[in-house]
Amino acid sequence: MKKALILFVFSVFANVACAQPSKSYYFADTFIDVFADIRNESFLLEDGKKKDNAAIFTSALKLSVRREQVLDRANSRLKILGNLDDAAFKESSELFLAAIFLLQIVNHDIKNYTEGVLNNPELLNKPGSALREIAELKGVSDDAWKTYAELSSAVTYSLMDGVTSLKDFKQLDQQKMMQPIKKLRLTKAEIELLKKHLKKSFGSVLVDNTRAEYADVPAIVMWRFLNDDWIPASD
Repeated sequence: MKKALILFVFSVFANVACAQPSKSYYFADTFIDVFADIRNESFLLEDGKKKDNAAIFTSALKLSVRREQVLDRANSRLKILGNLDDAAFKESSELFLAAIFLLQIVNHDIKNYTEGVLNNPELLNKPGSALREIAELKGVSDDAWKTYAELSSAVTYSLMDGVTSLKDFKQLDQQKMMQPIKKLRLTKAEIELLKKHLKKSFGSVLVDNTRAEYADVPAIVMWRFLNDDWIPASD
């Protein structure tokens, strides 16, 4: 009995060790980590109505420093995905990197401006100019986040079996668009694991989108995509 139990435990560990995730699973799972890392940071600039100028710009500077770290991590992880030996994954990563790069540019401008104001008492003591600049920076930041949200689909198309590029996907004829590709490059088990990862990281916003922000959109798009009527890859 004892020997049989030992053999059973050994076989379980052996199976787990041999069960390597697919390249497609690694790709999607890494993106979910990136989405969650970005979403977990507060990216909203203060509107300045209830704080003095020094507090407004100090808050904006702290946000930009934290944001810089998060976006740098995202950039590094997506560049690694771009090195995968797969044309669709490479293209998808590069498309989404463009959105990250835009956010980095905007954040760099915010960081430089807030540092400059905090180091210049004359600028800091001009309430009208300070609040106008904050409003303009917030508008530019919102536009960058809108682009981030709009590029969400750049992740999902590459998980479809038979789609090698975004251009190919967009050129599917109307009949095929009415009956889209139904097979994924993910197994059923991998799909379930990815859905569990999304639920753990994003919670109720995946289903109830009423309080969703731009930073939530990529996860919501991924969630809807994985819950579609797909034929999974073979295990």
